[in-house]
Formats: sequence, C-alpha cells, structure tokens
Amino acid sequence: MAVAEITPSQVDANPQARPQPGWISILHCATVFASAFLLFSLQPLMGRLILPWFGGSAAVWSACMLFFQACLLAGYAYADWTSRRLNPRTQGWLHAALLAACVLFLPIRLNPSVAAAQAPAARIILILAVSIGAPYLLLSSTSPLIQTWYARARGTAPYRLYALSNLASLLALISYPTLIEPYLTARGQINSWSVGFLIFAALCGTAAFFASRENSPKMNCEARGVPLPTKLLWITLAAIPSALLLATTNHLCQNVAAIPFLWVVPLAAYLLSLILCFDYDSPRRHRCFLWLTPPALAGMAYASLHGIFSTNPRFMVPLFTAGLFIACMTFHGELVHRKPASNQSTSFYLMVALGGAIGGLVIVLVAPALLSGVFELPLLLTASAICLQFLYYRRRWYLDVVWAGTSIAVLVFAMAQIRTFSSGTRVAMRNFYGALRIVDQQTADGSPSRVMVHGTIAHGTQFQDAVRSKQATTYYAPGTGAWFALEALRRGPESVALIGLGAGTLAAYAKPGDHFIFYELNPQVIDLARREFTYVHAPEVEIVEGDGRLALAEDPHVYDVLVLDAFSGDSIPTHLLTREAVQIYLRHLNPDGILAMHISNSVLDLESPVAGLAQNAGLDALLVHTPGDPKIDRSEAIWALMSRDPQRLRHPQLDQIARPIHAQPGRRLWTDDYSNIFQLLKKD
Repeated sequence: MAVAEITPSQVDANPQARPQPGWISILHCATVFASAFLLFSLQPLMGRLILPWFGGSAAVWSACMLFFQACLLAGYAYADWTSRRLNPRTQGWLHAALLAACVLFLPIRLNPSVAAAQAPAARIILILAVSIGAPYLLLSSTSPLIQTWYARARGTAPYRLYALSNLASLLALISYPTLIEPYLTARGQINSWSVGFLIFAALCGTAAFFASRENSPKMNCEARGVPLPTKLLWITLAAIPSALLLATTNHLCQNVAAIPFLWVVPLAAYLLSLILCFDYDSPRRHRCFLWLTPPALAGMAYASLHGIFSTNPRFMVPLFTAGLFIACMTFHGELVHRKPASNQSTSFYLMVALGGAIGGLVIVLVAPALLSGVFELPLLLTASAICLQFLYYRRRWYLDVVWAGTSIAVLVFAMAQIRTFSSGTRVAMRNFYGALRIVDQQTADGSPSRVMVHGTIAHGTQFQDAVRSKQATTYYAPGTGAWFALEALRRGPESVALIGLGAGTLAAYAKPGDHFIFYELNPQVIDLARREFTYVHAPEVEIVEGDGRLALAEDPHVYDVLVLDAFSGDSIPTHLLTREAVQIYLRHLNPDGILAMHISNSVLDLESPVAGLAQNAGLDALLVHTPGDPKIDRSEAIWALMSRDPQRLRHPQLDQIARPIHAQPGRRLWTDDYSNIFQLLKKD
C-alpha cells in the first residue's frame, strides 16, 4: 500500500542542473523524513480513535487502510500529474498554497456525526476524508515530489531520499505501540501530530519555494506502448500482497484483539518487504524466498484451521507475520524484476499503487458482501499459490512440482476450513461487525441445543426441548455472576438494562413485572436472536439497536441492574470501560443498584482496568469466577459485580466463591482519552 514511500525518482537526473547549497539537500532529507514519519504514525492513531465508535470491530482497521491506500494512490497521481504537466514554478507555488490550506484542518477533529452513510465502512471513510483527507493526501505526495525536486536541483538520482523515507516509516510504525500510545493520551497524540505537521508544512513549503525558482522544463511524458497484459500483471502482483496484509491483520485481530500493536506488526513486515525488494534488490535473496514461500503459504493455511497456532497469540502472531513477510518478499521481488525502463516508471508505479488499492477494496467491501464467513485468508493463500504456479510455469520442472503441490495443499486446507465452518450450520450471515452463524448441536448429556457463534466465540446457547428452553446456559447459567446479579440478589420486580444481546440468554431471568431492555449494535445479532431463539420473546423484553453507551446516555430511566456483556469476543469496545462510561452507568443506576460486567476473555485479562474503574468510582466490587459444569451446560465464566451499597452484594453463597477485585499497581486509569489493550494480553 505504501507505494508513494518506496518509489525511486520519476525523472532522470538533470545533467544541466545548477549546483545548489548543501543545506538544500538537508532540507529535502528533513522534509521527506518528517512526511513519512507523520504519514505512518497517523494511521494507527486514526484507527485507535475511530475504533470505539464501531464496537471495537476488527474491520475498523481494514476500512481505515482502504482510505489510506486510496489517498496514497491519489497523492501519487497528483505528484505525477503536476511533475509532467506543470512547470517548476507553477508546481512549487501550487503545492505551497495547498500546504497552507491544510493548516486549516489542524488540530485534527474527529466527529462521527459528519458522516451520514449507514454502512459502517462508508462512514469510516467519510469521517477520515473530512477530518484528515487533505493533510494525508499532501503527505502521501511528498516523497515523489521531493525526489523530483532533488533530481532537478542536484542532477543526481535521489536514492538517499527514498531510503530515508522508508527508515522514517519503519520508525513511526515501531514507535507508535511502544513509545507513543503507552505514554500519550489521545488528545496529546493529536496535538503532537498537529505540531509535527506544522513543522513539516514549513519545511515542505520552503522546499517548494526553492523548487519554483528552477528553470528546468516540465518532466517529459513517458514513452507510450506498455502492453495491457503487462500492466495487469503489475496490478496483480501488487494487489495480492496488499490483500494478504489486510486479511492477515483481520485474522490476528479477530482471534486476539483489535489493538494498534496487531495493526502495526503486519504493516511493518509488509513495508520491510518493499524496502528490501525495491531498495536492495538481490537475485540470490529472491531465490531464497521463492523456496520459503511454499511452506509459508501452506503453514498459514494449516495454522488458520488447526491447533494452538490459531488460538495462542504467542505462536499465532509470529507465525502469520513471518508468513506474510515471506509471501510479500516473493511478490514484491517479482514486481522489481518486471520494472520497466526509467521513461516508463510513472506507469509502473501508478499500476502498483492501483493494485494496492484494489487489494484493500477486495478485503473491505467485496469479501463481506460475497462471503458468509471470514474466508478471505485461506482463499487468498490459495490464489497466491495458484498465481505463483502460473508465474513460474515451465521455468524448472521441479518448480512446477513444488508449486502444484503447494496449490493443492493450500486448497485442501481452505476447503477444510470452509467445510468446518459450514458443518452443522443452520444460518450464516456476515456484515461489517463480523461473521455470525447458528449451529445446531448436542450438549454433553446429548440434549439438542442451538448456538450463536460470532467469529470463533459462542454468544449464547439454548436447549431445544420445551422444558429446558427457558433455562439460562453457558456464561449465564445458575451459579455465575449473572445469576447472582439477576436472580439470587433479586429483591422483587426489577428494571434491567443490558448492553450486548447475543442470543438473548439473560432474558431467561425476566419475570412478570420486570423490564429488560437490551442494547445491541449489530442489527444481524438482533435479527438472529428474534428468529432463531425464544429468549427475547417474553413481553418483559425490549431490544434497542445502537451503541449501548450512547443510547443509555439518552435514556431517562433509572435501573436496578445494569449488565455489560460486550467483552467476551475479539472486539473489545474500550469506550464501555472508561471513567466517563462508568459515570453514565451510575447516573442510570439506583443507589443500591448492581453493575455487572462479564469479563471472560480468552486472551485479555480485564480485571485490572475494571478494578481501577470501581476504585475510582468508590464502588464495592467482587470478582465471581465460576467453573464450567457440563451437566447444566455452564461455561467457565468471570463476572465483576459492583455496587455503591456494600450490603447489596451480601449473599451466603456469593461470600464463599467471590473475592475482592484487584488492580495491578502502576496501571493507569482508563478514560475516554486513554486506554491500552496491549498491556492486558495474557502471558499464557
């Protein structure tokens, strides 16, 4: 995707260029470094800021990446057009004017209400376009523009500039999860970035001023006649690694957590492959990665289907990142081998940029519309193997054998994953928030049951026989924290607000005279809960579509119990676990009411931030960790129960199994301006 950051000069060196002072070269270097660093530090920052507005969905980053890819393509096209069509004076003054106009967008202001589109991906793209579109486009055009100006001024190829650009890009990606996010609030990050852009604008404006004084002619139009099949091959070789990047990132975020660290690591591997291939091309290294690619593709396909590699972050993140890097090295190496002469480089890099954008478009918009499950990664791995098989066909007979075997193996693993997904599936559907399916199966005692599965996480099970169909199961069965909050500690008819619907299992505790209101962000979850389960059919139950925190803030009612059940899957909506969110909850909770949070999670330890919130709000808090029991279809569950009234949580059975909740020393309180999911990853 970062095509504009790795391209060499699009003009031949000017042999008649006038000698320029050495400080102009320093100016060019500083401008390129600043633009690349700002460009790649802005990407995770924007993803982090937008993430809570869309339920913490892993698809948020993919939508952001599609916007970034489109802007990079537009920025590159702008640099190409102005270099070829405008003389240096006009080009320099135009760019300076645009830089000055971009200052009006500072500091960055994000507002979800600016986008009227209903589709979440379209809303994200519109929000980004309105808030950072102009500055990001100007940043993305900087590297090729400065390279052009440098070549005109110095009469030499600007190799040091694109090497410096790549270095700055990597530094930005590495710095964000390690130095920026842990220590700066969101507002601090925005302000720091805005100051950085002002410095960049001053540097780039100065460079544009000196470029406008050049007497060089317009850049010559490149030679015509690049065959269409060649252009299509360039696009394909760029599109596949771009799509693999997003598909791999989605896979990691869906199985671990949607956090900037897991956005940055695959992107850094992708960028490193571009650097090594375009800056330091080596036929020997390319042959090495050519032989590493078949086991990498097959290994990723197998790991996405089976074993500890698909569930344990300690194995999954390195394995998929390494596999992505190896595949990208092969595809980008093939691109380098097919680079045209310098007078056709503009067409080449525009096709590469277009391919990157197409790869993002396929993952973000096409795949969710056509596939009922998250099958992009296995299908892309299969397409990658087949593409390389045709690419190397008849070069060497043993290569034909290796790639044919690889294609067959990857295809078998992909079909097995699709078959596993479809086995027992009654209904399957998908949207921006993920893949949902309804599965009919049998419990441990042989009873027929129906399960709602979101990604890889079960979000509710219901027995199918008439007698047991009203029984709460899994994380909500008798003995769990949910049972204590809604049944054992009950004092009479209750008004209950619940954020997160799933199959609607908690409605099993609704009794005549109660009022249960569910808030659910995903409309498909609401549809399936009503059609495939009977929990929510009780007259005491109401369902409201929308973000729980935003809807609750506008709700005038006060409740006896407030339940948060939105943290068990891969998408962690951090805006529901902040100091400001708890203040909203307490305003809608009776003085002796109970705030119950379901914090069971396979990869994140949520006890510490929850304990910090309880302590900050002066709440009495208990942790209820209930073991699983297959006899009643109860899953192992962890619940945090809180109340302003310590006596409200007194119960003989609860006293035996609950313990006070603990915060880890030194952990910072989560607020709307600060949260850090990375530090919550479990060690084992």
